[in-house]
Amino acid sequence: MGHPKYYSNPPWPGPTNLTSPLAWHFFGTSNVRYEESFIGGALDDKKNLYVSGDRRVYKLSPDGVLQWIYNAPFQNSGDALCIYKGQVFGSTNNGFIYAVDMETGFENWAVQASSHDGGEYSQLAAHQGVLITWGDARCQHAPFPACACEKIRALNTTDGAVLWNFTADEVLWDMFPQFPDDETVMFMGAEGGLYRMKLQTGELLWRTPLLANSWTDGSQFVASNGITYVVQVDPSKYRPPPHEQHVGECAGYVTAFKTNDGSKLWSIAVPKPPNTSPVVGRLGKDGKLALIMGIGQQSTDGCSIPGLSMHANVQSFFGKYFADRFFLAVHRLSNWLGDSNGILWGSLERTHDVLAFEADTGKPLWYWKGPTSFRRCNAGDEDGFLQRLGAGMRPICCPTPWGQPRIGVDGTVFIANENGDFFTLRDANGDGRIDNSESSVYHTGATFPHCGSLHAPGMLVAINFDGVFVWKS
Repeated sequence: MGHPKYYSNPPWPGPTNLTSPLAWHFFGTSNVRYEESFIGGALDDKKNLYVSGDRRVYKLSPDGVLQWIYNAPFQNSGDALCIYKGQVFGSTNNGFIYAVDMETGFENWAVQASSHDGGEYSQLAAHQGVLITWGDARCQHAPFPACACEKIRALNTTDGAVLWNFTADEVLWDMFPQFPDDETVMFMGAEGGLYRMKLQTGELLWRTPLLANSWTDGSQFVASNGITYVVQVDPSKYRPPPHEQHVGECAGYVTAFKTNDGSKLWSIAVPKPPNTSPVVGRLGKDGKLALIMGIGQQSTDGCSIPGLSMHANVQSFFGKYFADRFFLAVHRLSNWLGDSNGILWGSLERTHDVLAFEADTGKPLWYWKGPTSFRRCNAGDEDGFLQRLGAGMRPICCPTPWGQPRIGVDGTVFIANENGDFFTLRDANGDGRIDNSESSVYHTGATFPHCGSLHAPGMLVAINFDGVFVWKS
């Protein structure tokens, strides 16, 4: 989410028109699509870029020149790296946390802090000499069976020594810890409980109520106005699909709490799942402080590719040799058809929108009708599946519907969709609508993990599962 002093609100001017040419892109050492599975990254004060791939961390110069590669001790988890006081911190699926020197790429330390840190999309965070991590498996049974993490764990940034552990009252899914001050840390669980704890000791100061048996892969946002915003999805508000080729979805809530004591201020209902992170910032230099929220249900088939079950059925009748070749032929046809491959597998329609509210009151400001997607498996995932699987890396993204939004200094909203499109939005005329002249889009061709865009003076970076895309001004 960026620096604690300006979470998701980059204070520098930079590119806002995504139709302008890219300055450079990076897909890996061969610069060939689908050779990596990127999670997220960070920019330093010299505009160097650090990017976490499947088993590597890359440092790239402001012009995209590779500076070094660090090979992680195991496959990287879904946690995007963070940088702090000359070190890059990352994590692996089997619970290793590592620290790498930002200048040299040499490992300073690596410790196995937990037994599990799964593929959920999160971001490590460091402040005041403390690195906030999570791990150790915990499973839920409702609203669907799945496993993620159960413990928050704080490490010393100098040597990786464990400072404290805390077991949450719910599954921890997409985790984005934030620091409202120098003494405390805040985070949210999958049932929407908001926690505030002492940073150095792990003492729980307060927790807000959970929405039992619910689930979201959204997160909280600690804003500059003394309010922290939480998202929850309400399974009792489930709407069945209007037709068999449409996704079902639940309504949800965005709730505002006082950051200092956790007391509730207000809650607003949103018509679709708020399965991403909100952001709060000013919509222009003198604009209102606004809450931006992406809503919509991600693909319920987004964690697999079409045809795998067919492969198993064919193999049971005709053997593996024939099944492999039949699957490969159909898979290639499906990729060739692209967004039209619903003629093979059926479509899975889902609509995604972006809402803006007054941050202090929750009053609606504007609404933008976002993209409608039909493809069961998201762009880039199906296309790169076999290449990544053959290379032994994470083969598929399994994304949130939207990536984390950012708000630029001029009020431009930057947000990426699971369909692989990266958008800018700005209600320039203040009419409460975003029309075509107030938005731009870049089609990256591959879906995005949860982490949002990166910003530096005159520089914009979008990282999807497939590559790094950089604009300059």
